[in-house]
Amino acid sequence: MNYKHAFMLLLASLLGHSPLMAQSWSDLVNNNKQNIIVRQTFQNEVTDNWNYTIAKGEGEVIDTNTLPSIEGNHGKKAIKLLANSELKFDHFDRTPFDSTFIHVHTYAQLKQREDTVFVRMYKTTENELVALLKVSTSKFWGTNISQAPGFDIVTHKLQNYFLMDTALAYGCNRLYTLFTGKGNWSDATHWSHKAARRNQKALISGALTVDQDAHCVSAEVDNGSLQIAKGKSLRCNTLTLHDKSGGSSSFINEGTLDLTQQLVVEKTFEQKGKWYFFSLPFDVYDVEGFTLKDDTEKGAGNYFYLQTYDSQQRATSGKGWKVVKTTDIPEGQPLIRKHQGYLIALDNSASKTTLRFIATAAMLNEEFGRGGTLTIQASNSGSDANKGWTLCGNPLPSPLHLSEIEGKEALDGYVYVYNAGRYQAYSLNSNYAIAPYSAFFVKANEDATLAAAPHTKEVATGQLLSSEAVVLPSDPQLLPTSNAQVSAAESVQILPEKNAVRIEQLPEAGTAQWLRANGQIVQTVSVAAGSSVLPYPTGSAGIYLLRLSYGEKSRVVKCRIY
Repeated sequence: MNYKHAFMLLLASLLGHSPLMAQSWSDLVNNNKQNIIVRQTFQNEVTDNWNYTIAKGEGEVIDTNTLPSIEGNHGKKAIKLLANSELKFDHFDRTPFDSTFIHVHTYAQLKQREDTVFVRMYKTTENELVALLKVSTSKFWGTNISQAPGFDIVTHKLQNYFLMDTALAYGCNRLYTLFTGKGNWSDATHWSHKAARRNQKALISGALTVDQDAHCVSAEVDNGSLQIAKGKSLRCNTLTLHDKSGGSSSFINEGTLDLTQQLVVEKTFEQKGKWYFFSLPFDVYDVEGFTLKDDTEKGAGNYFYLQTYDSQQRATSGKGWKVVKTTDIPEGQPLIRKHQGYLIALDNSASKTTLRFIATAAMLNEEFGRGGTLTIQASNSGSDANKGWTLCGNPLPSPLHLSEIEGKEALDGYVYVYNAGRYQAYSLNSNYAIAPYSAFFVKANEDATLAAAPHTKEVATGQLLSSEAVVLPSDPQLLPTSNAQVSAAESVQILPEKNAVRIEQLPEAGTAQWLRANGQIVQTVSVAAGSSVLPYPTGSAGIYLLRLSYGEKSRVVKCRIY
């Protein structure tokens, strides 16, 4: 056994799982954050941005050290008001916040029974006065005024004086707001705490369309999709796309994405020690917290491994997989190249199974999420069975619809995805789509450039393709005609798979009947034209017949259900 194969078998035995430890989104959306909107401490600080005026009577900022000892004061300055005075604070904008409150820190000596300090809060009418202090305080005292856009202090009968050393206005927002369901950014009913604003973080677990110019701190998509509509924009510091199960998040850009910091793809792998078909829609120069390792290095830890597919090597030797060595990557070049297909595996001793792939805003161009290209080089040498194989990555951060690929005339008419223990062919004219962040094979007859643009139509259940993990990767092979059940007179394909039968290129709607080997009908279902997936009937294992009828034609295929 050669050293490279020993390395492959070693990785094949590395099994394990480390759950992602993170605070759940349901916990995050219940957290409040208080922001100081305006403040005044009378200390002549740069942060004292709440303007005020003495509208009536006498008032001045004094040094509290000049007064008899008073407990609880903040700082050494306070504003002092005498009787029949008014202190007015400017109003502030409350609309960006879920709620607001004003905190004042005051002191007063009230000697007469009639002595009272009032506050005008502007909640209903400008003349509304509410008693702030009715009795003397032995120390500075804090009071909160809720939901007021500003306030005035009014002293009427006052034998002594009134002091204030702090006035703070707070805006309260949920730091996170969660979008669920299907709808637009402007539709408040889909958000847990209104549509995300510039001081909030958006969590997206549904199908969200940005239908207006939007601005938030950050946006995260998990088990959902984010689409920017034409003519609209989304501005945020960071966009994070979580992928936990083959295409669980996607992004389509028909407008403008204005990132100020970075784009992150967080990819979670179910197991360590297995190879996953993988790709990214942007170049990556470093993987946060992980190091690339190859078959010449020893040690254990937070390492990952990569394999690429060498089309020329496959054409000449029949084998195409190559382990990526750290010495193969020139300094300054990407560790992982965009749109290229890879196999990726995590070391068994890795402390986590989620990798963060990051691209800075400067690394992305305005076309990100709009489309991408794949370069295919077909070898002129080698047998027909071995030449022309290329491992491609999905160039989009969204499903790649096979029927929308341009330039596919140079291909043999299929993409090849590893499922149910073997490579399976899917027609380029079908309704199937490749999941984002995954990889697939094509077989080309000549050099070609494939172009892909995102499509907003939804992918039907069972038609989003993502290769399953493998222990020891094999090379793709041409699908024998007998396995594909292809008639010489027509293009309809009936393809038995692990848990279902896949039907391709059905020219018109029809019916399918499941029969036992003795002819007993078990189930009859309708079948749509084009591509569809028929689950095996529930019941005992054994030999079943599938009779597909459409128009005046009928086909029968034998299936073994385990």
